[in-house]
Amino acid sequence: MKLLYVVGLEHSGTTLISHLLSEHENYIALGEIAAFFSHSHMQRYLDKWGDYDDVSLCSCGSGWHKCELWSDLIHLSGHNSNKGLLEKYKNLFDYFKEHYPPDTVIVDSSKSFSILKLLIDNAHSLGLSHDDVFVVFAAKDVRNFANSIASKEGANNSLVSHYRSFNWWLGENKKIISYLENAEINFQFSFYDVLFNDGDELPSRINSFLRECYSTMGYQTVESSNVSHSKSHIAMGNKNFIMRNRNNIRYDERWRKSLNLKLVYALHNKAQSFNQFLYQRFQSI
Repeated sequence: MKLLYVVGLEHSGTTLISHLLSEHENYIALGEIAAFFSHSHMQRYLDKWGDYDDVSLCSCGSGWHKCELWSDLIHLSGHNSNKGLLEKYKNLFDYFKEHYPPDTVIVDSSKSFSILKLLIDNAHSLGLSHDDVFVVFAAKDVRNFANSIASKEGANNSLVSHYRSFNWWLGENKKIISYLENAEINFQFSFYDVLFNDGDELPSRINSFLRECYSTMGYQTVESSNVSHSKSHIAMGNKNFIMRNRNNIRYDERWRKSLNLKLVYALHNKAQSFNQFLYQRFQSI
């Protein structure tokens, strides 16, 4: 069994990447595992959405108690257990080693850097070797990221709000890439605004990215990107539930028209420089 962890700030394409990767027959996307294991997160989730009938449907279409995976592991849910996070991960990995082929890859899009570091620092106790862990680092153009945060906070388009988002984006992304390089971990870089931007070359860009990820982990590539054929057991990832209050997913161009974002980008030299570095880094892959 191997672990592919998708790390990055929110709104950076981590969930979409995990769905794409799970197109491969050896890969199984489990979504944000740490969130499902967290008591506080599950309590907030059920408090907010518990009145909906499909709130406890897995992305496979079955309820948690009938899902071929989670029916055996529902006791690890944060709503049912106060076990420590590492113990829950160990239980999950042991289950996969017992019930799934040895070449299975768990795709965890928990995205948290602190959880990634926790898993890597405790890899041996979790039964993982250095070569069993692979990381996809997902990043997004700082202006697009700030626009996403503003939309989440009720269209707070102020200069101060954007500047704070720029600082957050810069600090977290520099910390992540520095750790990955110094720890000598096998990782692939994903830049949302190049990989998922609309256009005729979108399928070929995605296929190229998937080929890099699969080959780095020693697996043959697949020829097409069809998310509908992906294998996933994302406990809080039922498509109908997720899309209830959303339009069709597409690249959001609104950040390009924001005068405040243009101004903050022009003034924030460090964020501008690192943003350009990330563009160049991804395009060189």
